[in-house]
Amino acid sequence: MSGTIAVRGTGKVSVPPDNIIISVTLSAEDKEYSAAMDKASAMIESLRSRIAKAGFSGSDLKTSYFNVRTEYDSVQDEHGRYTNIFRAYNCVHSMKLEFDLDLDRLNRALTAFSAGEAAPELSISFTVKDEEAVNSELLRNVAENAREKAETLCAASGKKLGELIKIEYNWDDHSFVSPTRCEMNDCAPRMLGAAMKSVSIVPDNIQLSDTAAFIWNME
Repeated sequence: MSGTIAVRGTGKVSVPPDNIIISVTLSAEDKEYSAAMDKASAMIESLRSRIAKAGFSGSDLKTSYFNVRTEYDSVQDEHGRYTNIFRAYNCVHSMKLEFDLDLDRLNRALTAFSAGEAAPELSISFTVKDEEAVNSELLRNVAENAREKAETLCAASGKKLGELIKIEYNWDDHSFVSPTRCEMNDCAPRMLGAAMKSVSIVPDNIQLSDTAAFIWNME
């Protein structure tokens, strides 16, 4: 008598990061729209120039977000009522610089970011370049784990594993980012870069897991 067997496979991968992403956010504010845009443009061009002198291409600094918004102050009048008073136009430009894992290049990039008058907001992530290859390995581990479980259960039941009938899988997004964090706090970017170079930080591996359900015939 034939039947079916349903098994949930689980898989894990642990991979060292081989890529660095520095996220940079600059903001410029002025009561005049054109002046705010000019300030933002000058800051960005200065940043690209400094990055180029640090050994990168100015075009390596990619825009990830751009927004111009109006800012208001809440002001209380003599009757105790609050009204919003226009303060300025605020231009926000977020960019990212991505390159192979190299702490010396990271140090040079952070020094370049901190050399100008603008004080950009910075965050550093350690990632992998080939996410597709890592995800493929993870799915192979899921499938192999499911088959091993199914074959073990069939053997223990005096059965043989037959044809695969169905796979149920939810395509969830994975975060291909190392849990290692680099906090800027009140430290200047060039100080953090020098510290990372001298301490020789090794980012933690990226840990991923996934599951899928498999159904086979039994013989």
